[in-house]
Amino acid sequence: MCKFTRTTLLPQPDRRALVRGLNGGGEPPLDLRPTVSAMAADLVRYEAEIVRVKAMLRELEDDRDALQKSYDEARSVFSALRRFPTELLFDIFGLLDVTPILGRSLAGDWDMYDDQSEASSDTDSDEDSDERDDRRTSRWLQRRLAYERRFGVAMAALSHRPLVKLSHVCARWRDIVIGTPLLWHTVHLDALLFGLEDRRGPKILAVLQEVLLRGKTLPLHLHINGRSLRFYAPAFNLLAEHAERWETVTWTSKLAFSVERELSIHGRLPLLKQVTLTGFPPTLVKDFADAPRLRAVSCSLAQWEWFPKTTLPQLEQISVHLDVICLPTAREWPRMLAFLPRLSNTARLHILIRAQSARDIDWPMFSTDTIATSPVSALSISFVENLHTSELQRATASLFKLLTLPNLELLSFPCGLFSSVDIPWPQDEYTALATRSNFSTHLLELQLYRVVITKDQLLHCLADLHQLKRLQVSDLPRQPFGGSLLTALTMEPFIIPRLEYIGLNSTLEFTDDVLLNMLLARGNHVDDFSMDLLWMSGYCRDLDPKIDEVMEETGVFELNFESGWDHAES
Repeated sequence: MCKFTRTTLLPQPDRRALVRGLNGGGEPPLDLRPTVSAMAADLVRYEAEIVRVKAMLRELEDDRDALQKSYDEARSVFSALRRFPTELLFDIFGLLDVTPILGRSLAGDWDMYDDQSEASSDTDSDEDSDERDDRRTSRWLQRRLAYERRFGVAMAALSHRPLVKLSHVCARWRDIVIGTPLLWHTVHLDALLFGLEDRRGPKILAVLQEVLLRGKTLPLHLHINGRSLRFYAPAFNLLAEHAERWETVTWTSKLAFSVERELSIHGRLPLLKQVTLTGFPPTLVKDFADAPRLRAVSCSLAQWEWFPKTTLPQLEQISVHLDVICLPTAREWPRMLAFLPRLSNTARLHILIRAQSARDIDWPMFSTDTIATSPVSALSISFVENLHTSELQRATASLFKLLTLPNLELLSFPCGLFSSVDIPWPQDEYTALATRSNFSTHLLELQLYRVVITKDQLLHCLADLHQLKRLQVSDLPRQPFGGSLLTALTMEPFIIPRLEYIGLNSTLEFTDDVLLNMLLARGNHVDDFSMDLLWMSGYCRDLDPKIDEVMEETGVFELNFESGWDHAES
């Protein structure tokens, strides 16, 4: 390779001075012309050499990239990830979940199709036609973009896109992903996929078919979100062909849609164990109700009418949604609760009351004198949406009046998980329920997550619960009773003599000595006593290190200390 130096090609100093001197005028020397010609030739040689060196540089870079790829491939042989057992990779891949994908923007999918209100506003507007057309076009584009985004989300969930991306890493990972049926036994189908673009229907059906085939013969877990069967009848027919594989079904529909035919799955669900139906036509419930292995059902109260008497005793988990906007009248209410006595003594009943406001509640429905006796072993009551405190108390009290639960082992009020308003404790109605149901002989767990209850009310309730083993309760910021409760639990003879666990959401107004005395008294009285002590926001403080020392030395109790939740009144 020819090498050039700057000093060999630049003019000599005296020549440079001569050239600079000639810039102001004068006759050039005779020997300057050959020098200029030589410099021009050198420039040509430089350009040629630069082109050659650049080509050589590209070749060197290509060779380096090829060597780097070979080096990475050879080095990957020693990677620990390459030596991971297939079973471990399968466990890791199995942790992938499309639920976060679905949670991004699938709410309100069908709102974009309602143009009626916008059309009326356009009619009343004084804008000229061009402005109205521009506004309509803008709204159409916004709805179209929203639809495409939601379509992509629904398609990613259906196709298990995270798994598909993993299969592109290497051949081994692809073989694991594609060849493991357990990774493909969940189907997320949204009617949005068939809402507007019929031309994409065949592709969507092909993806669904591929997911079903990759799951082979494993039980299926279906998550169906749609407004009407007519939007995705071909896809549902494809799923119905695999009805014998259905194990769990979650079917959510915003509106109670009309169906012109039966579901074609009646008597074809030998593996079905769990069903969750929201906004589902009550008349179609019977297609699921005759499944021989059905154990868990979540649906509205109106849908329970369609469950045969022979099915109810086998159910173990029941969640009843009371949509008070469309609840039955007071005369129909006892008939709607008639299913309760037919449940088994192992059934766990969850009653979820939903309302937009207190005005939606037809309170005469709770005025019946009929009391339903049910052998269920667990009852939890929750409220959703915006109900006033007084209405919450009235609803809870009314439900207590309706029920007798002679086998109840768990009573729970997880209202705080759904509502920002706490439930005032209906003391008189609870006392009557506890007496009728004889809670003193069989109630094992009491959970009062977000219940406004005073110290005297709580101690009165606990005094008769001789078999209670687990208690969860929350302090009141304005009238804290945590210290009084701990003191009452310390004194002998013990109230709740069989208590093994207490969860207390507290303002921590008591002293550490009161806490330690209770822990030692209870820890020495029963085996494996434990406590979850949760502090409310703004009430956190450090506990005395002596408590941890005593816990390690004695080993008679276990204490977990962490952040809790706040009451609405705080």
